[in-house]
Amino acid sequence: MRPLVFLVFALASAACGGSSPTAPSTAPTTSPSFNTSPDFAGAWTASYTVATCTATAAMNDAGFCSQAQSGPASVSFVLTQSNRNVTGTFQLGSLEFPSVTGTIAADGALTLSATRSDLLSIEASWTLKQTVGGVIVGQTRQVWRSAGVSGEGTLDGQFSGATRRTTVSSALTP
Repeated sequence: MRPLVFLVFALASAACGGSSPTAPSTAPTTSPSFNTSPDFAGAWTASYTVATCTATAAMNDAGFCSQAQSGPASVSFVLTQSNRNVTGTFQLGSLEFPSVTGTIAADGALTLSATRSDLLSIEASWTLKQTVGGVIVGQTRQVWRSAGVSGEGTLDGQFSGATRRTTVSSALTP
């Protein structure tokens, strides 16, 4: 019986990975670093749908939400990238936003924001993530205001399946 107990103890000690049963295992203290930023550079097209919409005052009276939720809307992005910094333009239907900027977070999500101001003011933000095959999915929040009109319209939307039409050079360095 004693040899069997010794054999079990010896096997258990060997499985612990140390010279004694209480020896701590050692893990590497450094790990290699890799550039894991997704590549958002390029010209992208998609359509998005409005999930929720609220409107106040005259924007509500004008039926902002019924118009915003009438069907999918088109969006396009033209983005350049330097490491985790992304700049470019985007277009909601025929409304152009000449400057959009954002930074890629540690989880790979890119948050872009831009404001368009003329007769119609739109503050838009987009959170984009790349999926398999370089396709991007994301959400948008937009706040719409009209000069000389009280109230505002706020919409939250989402899109999936944005595809890259063309590539634009990017500077990705580890």
